[in-house]
Amino acid sequence: MQDRYGHRISYLRVSITDRCNERCTYCMPHELQEWLPREEVLTFEETLRLIRIAAELGVSKIRITGGEPLTRRGVLDLIRELPRIPGLHDIGLSTNGTLLVREVEPRVTMAQALQTAGVRSSPDATCTRKSSRGLMPPSPRDSTKSN
Repeated sequence: MQDRYGHRISYLRVSITDRCNERCTYCMPHELQEWLPREEVLTFEETLRLIRIAAELGVSKIRITGGEPLTRRGVLDLIRELPRIPGLHDIGLSTNGTLLVREVEPRVTMAQALQTAGVRSSPDATCTRKSSRGLMPPSPRDSTKSN
């Protein structure tokens, strides 16, 4: 697959949610943001179909993003399906990192389950690292009072 300038397209970012569990300015900008109604968010079956088509067209690297993708119910089931798609060689995940230590099975953390499922690219935890050290201010929306 190529863009109109002849550049080969081999990388796809797929946002599976607009929701987030943090309140930093990245996900909660000053401008109020309306969440998508659930019926407007692709199902995992629809997402997998989109990814399969992209892989058939030459995409070999995928990154699952959000909001915070780990807040989406059933995300591990989606991630476990990705290595089965012919042509995908690199599976990544953008996350703030706060849910990686959550236990998803007895003595198995989310991070371990993701690695076992085939996620090879390291997560992006910039927002959380900065926020936990107090370097990132809370979102301006935190100070917005509702009447």
